[in-house]
Amino acid sequence: MRQSLPICEDSPFCSPLFITIMLNFLLHFSLPFGISFSDNCVGYSFKMINLNKSQRRSYLCQNESLKHMHGEIKKAGRLYDINMVKQATSLSVVIPVYNELGNLSLLHQRLSDVMSSMNVEYEVVYVDDGSTDGSFPLLEQLAATDLHVKVVGLSRNFGQTAALAAGVAHSSGEVLILLDADLQNDPADIPRLLARLEEGYDLVSGWRRRRWGDGWLRCLLSRLANLLVSRIAGIAIHDLGCTLKVYRRAVFAHVPLYGEMHRLLAAYAALAGARIAEVEVTHHPRYAGRSHYGLSRTLKVLLDLLILKFYRSFATRPQQLLGLPGLLALALGVAFLPFALVLSLLARRPRVGSWSGPVLLGGAGCCCFSLLSLQLSVLAEMLMRTYHESQNKRPYIVRCFVSGAERCECW
Repeated sequence: MRQSLPICEDSPFCSPLFITIMLNFLLHFSLPFGISFSDNCVGYSFKMINLNKSQRRSYLCQNESLKHMHGEIKKAGRLYDINMVKQATSLSVVIPVYNELGNLSLLHQRLSDVMSSMNVEYEVVYVDDGSTDGSFPLLEQLAATDLHVKVVGLSRNFGQTAALAAGVAHSSGEVLILLDADLQNDPADIPRLLARLEEGYDLVSGWRRRRWGDGWLRCLLSRLANLLVSRIAGIAIHDLGCTLKVYRRAVFAHVPLYGEMHRLLAAYAALAGARIAEVEVTHHPRYAGRSHYGLSRTLKVLLDLLILKFYRSFATRPQQLLGLPGLLALALGVAFLPFALVLSLLARRPRVGSWSGPVLLGGAGCCCFSLLSLQLSVLAEMLMRTYHESQNKRPYIVRCFVSGAERCECW
């Protein structure tokens, strides 16, 4: 069996230019030796280079049409080992930052102490979300003095969800740790969350049982919101608002980040099939600066709950959401019309005749509403099908695939 050459990452033989030249050489000169390559082989190879082992396995499992190209590359005899081209770090800590100048130095010190004590490869990705208090220059200093630090500077304030999405996109760890920069989350809780993740879960959420520094009204509204979300999403989570969470990277492959999904990220992950656990964490009062969250976000959470309910129940069948009320209104309208006709025949009686006009208008209104609702349901169904078919989206997510003695983990 042909073995891969032990080439280190710093070798020029692992550079993208060398790999491109060799793949093109194999592509154009392999025909005399009976080896065939498809046209997308080179692009596919670069796709595989940017993925770690578990991600490549998931990518191959979900893209079965590309498996033959993977076999062709192995058949031709690789001059490099993909595992050696790019070694992904084990852990990535993603921290969105917005005007947290007074907290960053102490936060980085505590976080570095915890991560260094774990003896694992890690990186810390700070995402500056358009800070105006001098947070970004301090982050640049941290990146210059600590090789584990990466800094992503956004052009303006896009919000926490966009900042998290940027941090995830610029990270390379197989396990992602999300953390706030206000020092209310304790980095010392990270090892306990990671230990729970190793029990077979895809997401481990922090639970702030005792919330110091938050008013009673804010805690009450938070508990009510968590109760509603738990009922709608069907998960037993006490604290969805805690930013301190540990994810497997595969979760973000099935849950894209946009809008303000950071509040209900665990709920969307549960709808995608993620296995979720919860661990009690320490909650501290804010060390410096002021809170960026207020009671005004309560109304936003209610709107997010409507989207969550629609996403869970009607995302792939919107016709039921609009079509059923339309049919009910049509039935009422048809029932009102003969009733209005009877009342019009009895119009000579003053007490009875006065009801014929409102009943007729009510029946006509129900018929018009039913027609509009049914038309919207058809349009929603067409948009849903166009969305799934144009982007090749499947209405299911495969966790694993078993064939004989082989098991392919796709999640």
